[in-house]
Amino acid sequence: MSVSILVVGGGVIGLCSARELRLAGYAVKVLDASAQMGTEASGAGGGILSLLYPWRQTVEVKALARRSQVIYPQLAKDLSMTTGISPQYFKSGMLITALQDSEEPLALAEDNAVKVTGSNLAYLEPGLVCATTGVYLPAIANIRNPVMMRALVKDCLRLGVELYPNARVTRTLNVASSYHVMLEDGRKFASEFMVIAAGAWSSNLLKQFGLEHQIIPIKGQMIAIRARPGVLRHIILHEGRYLIPRRDGVVLVGSTVEQTGFDKSTEPAVAEDLHDFARFVIPALGQYPVIAHWAGLRPSISGDTPLIEQIPNHPRVVVATGHYRSGLVCAPATAERVRSLYSEMLGHQGVGGAVQSGIMD
Repeated sequence: MSVSILVVGGGVIGLCSARELRLAGYAVKVLDASAQMGTEASGAGGGILSLLYPWRQTVEVKALARRSQVIYPQLAKDLSMTTGISPQYFKSGMLITALQDSEEPLALAEDNAVKVTGSNLAYLEPGLVCATTGVYLPAIANIRNPVMMRALVKDCLRLGVELYPNARVTRTLNVASSYHVMLEDGRKFASEFMVIAAGAWSSNLLKQFGLEHQIIPIKGQMIAIRARPGVLRHIILHEGRYLIPRRDGVVLVGSTVEQTGFDKSTEPAVAEDLHDFARFVIPALGQYPVIAHWAGLRPSISGDTPLIEQIPNHPRVVVATGHYRSGLVCAPATAERVRSLYSEMLGHQGVGGAVQSGIMD
């Protein structure tokens, strides 16, 4: 009989972990408080498959991002083939402008990074007017993250992962050799092992296992502009904000950093400010309408390094949360680490034959 693992959290970390665990042969259930999985921070972000200003990040986060960047092209292909939903992986490259002199050498130390000025910069991004120099990272891609989340949901179901939306966990109990989880609506689940991947909503669960880590929700507001293909060619990162091109011409603009608790409301003044930023960077974007404005809550943790570990005194519970703005780019490598923690813990005991992915070599 397969070992059962209960994943609390149906965002990109939880679903990627569930998929990895199921492919390894475990019986997996995912509980998520939302009516539709993958619609919180995982679906609300911009989909950049890079850390913002990578050299500012911890060694651990950079390692997760680098490993995930290796995984993503094949993951996108696999999801497209098995589900018929393309996550729209797009190697657009990223142009970082307005760097301080002290940071430029650090930026140029990134893989394949090159300095661009004058005519080279104009060739890369003809509409750019806010800078005359920048650092270009040609290997950086973006992905249409809400579409990817739909593909992950469909692939998890195909593989036999049981998904339970509208399942808000309020309490957990360790009884004998299993963990009992109580939901807000009275339902109960039991499992031998657990993964806590509830993003900004993880703190209450962690406290129940004796962890005092505070996971703080940080709101980010974004807009989408319906432009035509080619108006923006690359991801542009300028003074902490960014523009992201989609293949169909839509441009995403973000994002704010606001500590407002669990409030996800949006303000018209913020949308106008983001549109002003887009016009400042690429004036042609002022000709196109804003078609969407939304907000998400990122899970921030002190120390800037996410928790991906077994919980002391509860080694059968693995926590994977606190990724802040790097959840999407670090998700595949985080899922690998979650799987490896259980593989090291269990070996092959109690695990049925590994599930086939459905991809032919």
